[in-house]
Amino acid sequence: MANVSLHSLTIYCTDLEKTRKFYEAIGLELHPDFDWGGIKRYFTRLESELSFSICLVESVTNLSNGLEFQVDNLEEVLGKLEVLKATILTSKFLWENANYAFVLDPNGRRVRLRNK
Repeated sequence: MANVSLHSLTIYCTDLEKTRKFYEAIGLELHPDFDWGGIKRYFTRLESELSFSICLVESVTNLSNGLEFQVDNLEEVLGKLEVLKATILTSKFLWENANYAFVLDPNGRRVRLRNK
């Protein structure tokens, strides 16, 4: 089995403060990070490297999610997804010294893949 791990989970919302209060009521300790690329968000670290964020957006759609998986070989994973005729929104691109790609899962959810 390939070495793959969930790296981050982002919840997009239209009411940032209400959503923050909800997740803090569950027990998460959320920290503001309003300088993150101009996006208003709160975040916390969960298990090991897993980060959880809530971000403000104007409207929430089925594409409004932030699943990110780290993979050993991004090109190999993209090749496998091409065979499955998965929708690849962006092929490999470099951001903050890591290679990324955006794809859609079969239900239309956007998934970001990050090369380890």
